[in-house]
Amino acid sequence: MEKSSINMSPEMDKPICTIPLFRRGASYVSYDKHPLGMELDPPVNICMAPWILLKQDVSWIHTTLSQLPPLPSPKAQRRIITNALISFSSGIVEVPGIGPQSPEDFFDLMNNVAGLPAKLVNQWLELLPTAYEQEAQSIVYEGGINLVSLPKNTFLCLTTVLTGLLSSDIVWIRPSRSEPFAAARLLGALIEAGWPAERLGFYPTSHDSLSRAVNWIDRATLFGNYTPQEITDAPTHIQMKGAGRTRVLVGKNVDTEQAASWLSHAIAGNGGRFCTNVGTILCEGDIEPLASSLAKRLDDIDLSESSPFPQSHPSLVFNPPSLDQWIQSQMQRGDRKYTMRSLEIAGKFAPCLIALANTQDHPLIGAELPLSFASITSASETQFASLCHDAAFIYLLGMEAPIELQYSAPIAEVIPISLPSID
Repeated sequence: MEKSSINMSPEMDKPICTIPLFRRGASYVSYDKHPLGMELDPPVNICMAPWILLKQDVSWIHTTLSQLPPLPSPKAQRRIITNALISFSSGIVEVPGIGPQSPEDFFDLMNNVAGLPAKLVNQWLELLPTAYEQEAQSIVYEGGINLVSLPKNTFLCLTTVLTGLLSSDIVWIRPSRSEPFAAARLLGALIEAGWPAERLGFYPTSHDSLSRAVNWIDRATLFGNYTPQEITDAPTHIQMKGAGRTRVLVGKNVDTEQAASWLSHAIAGNGGRFCTNVGTILCEGDIEPLASSLAKRLDDIDLSESSPFPQSHPSLVFNPPSLDQWIQSQMQRGDRKYTMRSLEIAGKFAPCLIALANTQDHPLIGAELPLSFASITSASETQFASLCHDAAFIYLLGMEAPIELQYSAPIAEVIPISLPSID
């Protein structure tokens, strides 16, 4: 087997690895290329799809769909996806623009590009088939072109690509421009497992080209930093999934140690990278007992690879000094950092808990960072609704949901949590 392919750039002395588009059943190197923006060896450029090319390919599909290789039978589709997931997790995959890629190569790439240690990548790889199976149970075939625009925080959202295969004639993947590698690996695994290549697309695009393309395709799922208003106003054929901006509402009579135990896992699990990770804690009562207990638990988390809480390594994409400076710049008079450790320890992010002195327009309420970070503050029940307006997930610890939430947080999934602790 040949080594990973390297494309030489005439403008530079050193080799450049180019991640191509995938269109009409083949890789395609476009004129528009963007550097990935980090120090990789070799450096990496990602091809970009201009809107005019996307429109041309939509027209091509409408003209040639009946002549393309047929979709596999439903049973064969699920077999192909299962085999592709096996290769994605543990096989050597021919990745467009990269060449043969072993699992170890993939782990190294995720660490260097996204700051994900091998243990965390393994953990997500184990979750991926189960998450896909759960989502696939409710999928029905609708046909047409289905576009999935992926986020950069976790590759578990690739389940949306897989379920899209079951419901559509054509699936286009728009990868994150800062982390296209997991999506490119899945593309290679699907083609090798037998999915018709002509029915797949890989189109990194600008936001402007994306906003045009969704008007020409049949369905789209868009992950990104969308506001609740954008989500609720989206056309019916577009499903927007915004940032989690997760809140926890804590009742004044909750057991402090049980709540601290649950919260420590909800903040630090999965390296703080999931949209469901807790980011803001709103307490009915005094925050001191809970903040102190929770901060101690977060400070006690072992950051080594043997820890049950694998943490994210820093990289040039997520630079710890920059994050530390940003957090400090957002803190206001009276705010206090409860966790004692520095944000960066021996090349890893340490969990961070900040107590907020007040809630009025505070920039750390709802902040989502690529690490285990949470703010905690006291609020009255009448304030909960206004402080949760942009949340996608709201957990309830020791209290009922305020009636106002259904009006002020229209996109939120409200989830009661049953204690005791999970220790």
